[in-house]
Amino acid sequence: MSHKKSPIALITGASSGLGEAFAYELARQGYQLILVARRIDRLNAIAKKIQTPCQIYSVDLSQRSDVDALCQQLPKTIDLLICNAGYRLPSEFDVANMTDVNEQVFAMINGHNAIIRHFLPGFMTQKHGRIINVSSIAGLLIYPNPLYGPIKAYQHHQAINLHQHYSHFGIHCMSLCPGLVKTEFHTVHGPTDWSHISQTWWMNADTVVKQTLKQLAKKKTFFIPGWYNRLMYVLARHFPIQWQQAISKKLFSKH
Repeated sequence: MSHKKSPIALITGASSGLGEAFAYELARQGYQLILVARRIDRLNAIAKKIQTPCQIYSVDLSQRSDVDALCQQLPKTIDLLICNAGYRLPSEFDVANMTDVNEQVFAMINGHNAIIRHFLPGFMTQKHGRIINVSSIAGLLIYPNPLYGPIKAYQHHQAINLHQHYSHFGIHCMSLCPGLVKTEFHTVHGPTDWSHISQTWWMNADTVVKQTLKQLAKKKTFFIPGWYNRLMYVLARHFPIQWQQAISKKLFSKH
């Protein structure tokens, strides 16, 4: 009797937040997992909780040597790649160390590009492969961080364009653009104060992940979780830039 092989998913930034939530949900769905993040202790703890084959790699995506070493160890192909790793700098752009700036760009763009490039030939050969770029609504709207928002905008447009270019090979790409999600991301990264924003605007990571995977199964290429986030996006597209800037300043001003 033949046994169907379990699908394999690789998740970057898997040690917390959406990455961790993706790991638990995909394990529940029967995926074998490859988890990538910097914090090996967190990865080990997650791997112990997951009842499915799991490989872990402690990798700093901001370092080219780490990325190159990772790609040499990865299999030629998988079924699902989730490019989730990301962070904001703890200081304002005008005073940030340029080494830190360059490393953030490398981690979130170049590092993920290297992993995508590693798997594309296999996806094209097997006529199957799925990629989720975890972007952000910050990449779609005016956002008070001059570096994080543009990086997320790149990730959004990259997913849309990858799908356009490679879909005839059976490759499906999705841009995931969540709004505010209840994770440690908003407490450990960056100077923005979120305390004045109502809890109504925040979503649970598990909810975002489950909704995203349902949309992926429906072959969606662009998904904004939360009806209020989708409404804000639709309305903002019709607002002049000056209005968007004024609203962003009001929402994200320091208290």
